[in-house]
Amino acid sequence: MNIKFSKKLFAILLSGSISLSTLNNVKIKKANAEELSNNKAFINQLNNFNYISYEEYIKAKTNVNIRKEASVNSEKLGLLYKDKTLKFLGYDNSFAKVIYNGTVAYVHKDYVDIVYNLDINKDIQKYGYLKRESTITSLDNESKYTFPKYELCEIYDSNDNYYLVKCENKIGLIKKRDVERLSGKFVVIDISSQNLKLYNDKNIEINTSVVTGNNENPSDIGLFSIYSKRQNTYLKGEDYSRFVNYWMAYNGGEGIHDAYWRNSFGGNIYKKRGSHGCINMPLTDAEELYEKVKIGTKVLVKK
Repeated sequence: MNIKFSKKLFAILLSGSISLSTLNNVKIKKANAEELSNNKAFINQLNNFNYISYEEYIKAKTNVNIRKEASVNSEKLGLLYKDKTLKFLGYDNSFAKVIYNGTVAYVHKDYVDIVYNLDINKDIQKYGYLKRESTITSLDNESKYTFPKYELCEIYDSNDNYYLVKCENKIGLIKKRDVERLSGKFVVIDISSQNLKLYNDKNIEINTSVVTGNNENPSDIGLFSIYSKRQNTYLKGEDYSRFVNYWMAYNGGEGIHDAYWRNSFGGNIYKKRGSHGCINMPLTDAEELYEKVKIGTKVLVKK
């Protein structure tokens, strides 16, 4: 089996609007004779690629029987439910050979699709964020993945018009005009995973759990800059006054600070017992962050 690249992507590649010399090295399995007869020109070009590896899986289009042998009369070993996957090993006549519970089994190919788990085996060039809601076109099929504004992406390759990126483990092509690159030191706060990372170009210097704004006072999404730093200060609101050791303001009254009153961070704490919009950190991590960032350091807050 070869990777089933989309016709649109092949057309782009062949037209020259994406340079094969810059978006190169996609690892391809050797195609069988029938596939080569249909896609020989594509395979010949893509056989030069080697830094995107992949694993093949079957994905059930509907509930389908898993059988011991490649026959409709064979013993049933189980049921593969719709949208569930199994590792794909190849075809045996009308059946897909798979791994099920650690052993070889078979599923009729009419009831499954082949999907791919792609991975990039090279260092990233840069990080970037989406300037608007944007679409990534997958390399392995006709799929398109839409991501919200301010999503973080890893950038691996580029030409005049496109980046090859990974966003939330989805790999594909995105228009360069949709991405703003990040460089130097910058902070990324992920509300969904309740995580904060400090990047220094391609390296992660701090990686810690946090607590963000609660459901009534959610932390704002967007790209900001640290505009104030203070030590040993009080944060005050209508119904609270809290002492903090380290305060890094980036968005009006929102900032990053330690929270001695919390004995745990991360998880779903923020939904009911979150902050008033600030980013709460463990003391030692807040101290390290305070020492490493400066006025003007970018802060990306994403979901």
